[in-house]
Amino acid sequence: MSERTLQRRLAQTGSTYSDIVQEARFSIASDLMADSDLNIADIAFAAGYENTPHFSRAFKRLTGMTPREYRGGLA
Repeated sequence: MSERTLQRRLAQTGSTYSDIVQEARFSIASDLMADSDLNIADIAFAAGYENTPHFSRAFKRLTGMTPREYRGGLA
């Protein structure tokens, strides 16, 4: 499938490639926070973020809380 065809099909569903990547990263991160003892930096890298502050900002933008607050709420 060409890049343009993918863009059109995603647009038809109301999604973008960036949205899908962001959702996948968040899913990976939230699963790791719930099911592991990894520290936040390791989770950030496992989810594909370049650095921990970038991950923390993105996570807070999506959830309204920091990764530490989110993990504390799971306990």
